Amino acid sequence: MSGEKITDKNKSYRYGAYRHFVATTMGHLGKGTRVRLPSCFVSAVRKLWPSPHYSGFSSSNITDM
Repeated sequence: MSGEKITDKNKSYRYGAYRHFVATTMGHLGKGTRVRLPSCFVSAVRKLWPSPHYSGFSSSNITDM
């Protein structure tokens, strides 16, 4: 299996996990309704099904003048 296909699977798994979490904890929210997911849950999902493009937070090199 190529790396691209694994990435697509991981993306699908992450999406499914997020949807399942919202459905089981908050019920059906309706089209266009967004909620903030707990960071501990998002971190666990990203660790389980990683994205090769996600790098996490990185601070900028801009300093005050």
